[in-house]
Amino acid sequence: MILRILTRVAAGVALGGVIGNIVTGDWIYSIVWSVALCAVILLGLLSGLRGARTLNVGYALARVETVQRAGEGTAAAQPIVARLTVAPAATAPYATTLRADLPVDQLRALTPGAIIVVSRPSPVKPDVALEPHPPAEWAARAAAARLDPSLIPPASQVGDRIKPISRGPAFRAVSIVIIAVVAAATLVPAYGSIARNVENVAAGDWNGNNLVTGRYQQLAVDELVAVAGTTMCTDVSFYDSYVIAECLTRPGADTTDEYQWRYGRAFREGPALIQSTELEDELFDVSGLDFAQVAVSVKAGIAASGLTLTSGPYAWVARDFDGGGPVIHVSFGDDYRDASLDYSFDGEELSRSGSAFE
Repeated sequence: MILRILTRVAAGVALGGVIGNIVTGDWIYSIVWSVALCAVILLGLLSGLRGARTLNVGYALARVETVQRAGEGTAAAQPIVARLTVAPAATAPYATTLRADLPVDQLRALTPGAIIVVSRPSPVKPDVALEPHPPAEWAARAAAARLDPSLIPPASQVGDRIKPISRGPAFRAVSIVIIAVVAAATLVPAYGSIARNVENVAAGDWNGNNLVTGRYQQLAVDELVAVAGTTMCTDVSFYDSYVIAECLTRPGADTTDEYQWRYGRAFREGPALIQSTELEDELFDVSGLDFAQVAVSVKAGIAASGLTLTSGPYAWVARDFDGGGPVIHVSFGDDYRDASLDYSFDGEELSRSGSAFE
């Protein structure tokens, strides 16, 4: 039972990992579902082996349906062929044929309708052997079965093959609940991404998750500064599926670190590759800026250029080259021309350049 539960737990983790990987693209979810799938396979094999070795093999009750002599015997033993209905504890009842040379004293007890104890030497074969001296527990079970014939079904209702006992709808329902609950727990880090996808579908915005032209630039920046612990940054760059910000290592520091918002979460990547030598001139405060204006500016620039894009668009926010406030820089191009535009956070176009405007 424990192995079955663990198998379903692993299946829930695998399901949640696959969904999380699809929704967020997070490589961690790829590892999660891969490991969980291996666990499902391994636990399934262990469960099957354990069931074969400990549940399907051992003692069982059987009812004698018919008994016939199979040849000449001796005064001490007689060859017989008996048809039995066997009722194991862990598999469905089945019918089998027993051929044996029985001592005369055992033959007297082997009469049609008798309930006896047999042993099952193989988990996959229906063969049984008579147990002349069964354990006391099984002898008691046989005695109880003689008083309650319903414990062994009629021979007309069983087949000749070994079949696992059907767990029934309740067992399947419990399995589904376990898998669903574990999958939901595995998806907790992806709930934000799932919610955003639902919002996009509800709004009919299939481009909503694009972090250049979509809907969640402000969310990404808010989560980045929460991880950074500061709102002072030198650059915030927007790409289709992620955002990169270079911000102070900590408030008041003279170094910068790189932070990323990717896979629906923000994290610190490490020290910025290039440390600024003019940090004070490049820093700006991202608080109070409306980063939804990035998508507005990009769309305005594309419309102004008239290009059909094959490169970009890209957008980044940094201080004006003349030392002014933060500016939205936009660039993109087609196969032959390029365009670069700068916008203020008030939506004003500040400059344009590139072959698209020549």
